[in-house]
Amino acid sequence: MLRVEKNSLQQLDINIIEMLHIAMELATGKNRPGAPIVYDYDDKRRIVILLPRVEPKDYQKELLEIYKGRERALQAA
Repeated sequence: MLRVEKNSLQQLDINIIEMLHIAMELATGKNRPGAPIVYDYDDKRRIVILLPRVEPKDYQKELLEIYKGRERALQAA
């Protein structure tokens, strides 16, 4: 997690769960997903290059809630 500016409360958020989901689908033999974060995919060597969206979020207001929601989603899986 990187800060947007040195003294800012905003930090950059990357949706790692989306990246894991794509990796798991490819590992189970599914075809290339149509997700916009898939930059390149080599079918033969099964190599994927992901370029996820990075969004600045306020740590105290938004990011903690996002993390809590992702944690609950992973626990329910």
